[in-house]
Amino acid sequence: MKPALLRWLLWQTLPVTSIAVPIFALFVALYPGPIFWMRDTTLWILILLHGYALHLCLGRPRSSSMAHLYCQGFSRQTLWRHVVVATWLAILAAWIPVAALIWSPARVWIQSNLLDNQRFFVLAPLERSSPVFILIAEMVWMAVLNYAWVREAQPFRGLRGGRWLARLFVIVALLMPFTQWDRIGPSWLVPTAMACWIVVGLIAFWGTFRLQSRMEVRI
Repeated sequence: MKPALLRWLLWQTLPVTSIAVPIFALFVALYPGPIFWMRDTTLWILILLHGYALHLCLGRPRSSSMAHLYCQGFSRQTLWRHVVVATWLAILAAWIPVAALIWSPARVWIQSNLLDNQRFFVLAPLERSSPVFILIAEMVWMAVLNYAWVREAQPFRGLRGGRWLARLFVIVALLMPFTQWDRIGPSWLVPTAMACWIVVGLIAFWGTFRLQSRMEVRI
């Protein structure tokens, strides 16, 4: 790893992180009930917008900033590794305060004392696993976005599968809260769905790894 390059990439994400942290924290602190990642449309919109904003900062292989770094002598593999690490760190920076609110007594205190939601302390244990699921969901989304952009930067044309995969992800994510599938389905449905999300992310990540060495960089 090259610390200077990683710091520069993280600096590019600072505007997005500085906006996302207070918005996410306020959303979670003021949310009146337990947070379930598969049931809340607003939460999915925040995840999708945050991931897309990070990719506007980091994830476009044919952007002018990527071309500038490539001209400095960094290989495609080096740039890709550092972009992946910077992306993961930016995601953690945005959602760690949310996890701290959920896992500490702070959210229960805010709901009970400031919002007069006296029953929330009974329901609070139901959302303990939500930060982990949120992190997994956004990392899968980032892997899909990265795959879409890297595939479109290949020297051969006509490959639009990555873009359609990203569109399908958005459609599924926004429709999921309306189906209530986690309530009406069998008990094994939720862990199976999470496993499918992880498999999609791993496939997209592996596909990006295989394709990034052939991507075109506009100079």
